[in-house]
Amino acid sequence: MAKVRANPAILKWARETLNISIEEVAHSLKRDPSVIASWESGRSQPTYVQLEKLAHTIYRRPVAVFFFPEPPAEVELRESFRTLPEFEIKQLRPSVLKLVRRAKAIQIELGELFPAGPQTSRNIVSAVSVPPKSTASETAGALRDCLEVSLQSQLGWRSREEAFSHWREALESVGVFVFKGAFRQDEISGFCLYDVRFPLIYVNNSLAWSRQIFTLFHELSHLLFRTGGIDKVRDDYVEQLRPADRRVERFCNDLAAALLVPDEDFDRRIEGMVTDEREMTHLADMYSVSREVILRKLFDRGMVSQSDYDRLSSEWIGEARRFRGRSRTGDYYATQRTYFSSRYVDAALGAYYRSTIDIHRLADLLGMKVDTAREFEARL
Repeated sequence: MAKVRANPAILKWARETLNISIEEVAHSLKRDPSVIASWESGRSQPTYVQLEKLAHTIYRRPVAVFFFPEPPAEVELRESFRTLPEFEIKQLRPSVLKLVRRAKAIQIELGELFPAGPQTSRNIVSAVSVPPKSTASETAGALRDCLEVSLQSQLGWRSREEAFSHWREALESVGVFVFKGAFRQDEISGFCLYDVRFPLIYVNNSLAWSRQIFTLFHELSHLLFRTGGIDKVRDDYVEQLRPADRRVERFCNDLAAALLVPDEDFDRRIEGMVTDEREMTHLADMYSVSREVILRKLFDRGMVSQSDYDRLSSEWIGEARRFRGRSRTGDYYATQRTYFSSRYVDAALGAYYRSTIDIHRLADLLGMKVDTAREFEARL
């Protein structure tokens, strides 16, 4: 089969931007690593079929990119996630990096779907700021007012799954596009990409509902600082950040906790409380949050010792990883509907129904094959 003259430098760039080795690529293609190395050095070339598999299945890039004279300009991850250390960025798996790249493409596509800007009367990223001397509790109050979700409504939700649905809907109504995905890296809870018109949050669908809820507001906090961010289940790396970045990460955690569990209401309920696991679980269920959120607030108030905090936190994080929040219906189309931002899908379908775009462009926007996009639309 005829060889193609793909640019060796771009073959290497496409692999390295996903943090994967030559050996991993070779395993996916069922080839010896020396073959991949020879392509990247220019000593030999892949066939078109091999290049297609590299582009579509492994690197998730258009085939045409591999014939460019040089790699296309892209925003570096360090610029998008300034509070994540370089060594943490290098540990991101290809599955997460592909979702980040997909999220950046979606922001561009949103500009096409909303040429006049997002069609919402409220934009929380513009409406709410974080003054230098404001407390997490004060900012949380402003956020809750903007979201128009009362504590009374929150306490009436019957499950964490229902709570996530309500919080997600509230965020979408104030201009934040919320997507979900299978990260295949459970230590990463989610990430956000800042844009003044199209702020976007991506949540790891594989984690417990309570973790997904916390991630929504940790990432929203990053957006209020006008920056992207990544939420990790364990945040030990925070102590290694520069002081300014460390303050941002701590404030994001504090703000998420203050919004989900308002301090004034919480302090009233814990007065005279016995701080055992049963009571912590009860409070977590009532607010539809994880036990770790309650544990941390009690620790900050000196009601839990350091040793108990470390023991319970480690134990509960392990349990959360074993309890998955994803849908088990096995219905591909239902799962995809859950993954997409509702406003994004509505806008894409609206453009299709108005004949602004054709079925092929709709399929591109949804990241599906044409026949799959047709079926997806029909089921909706």
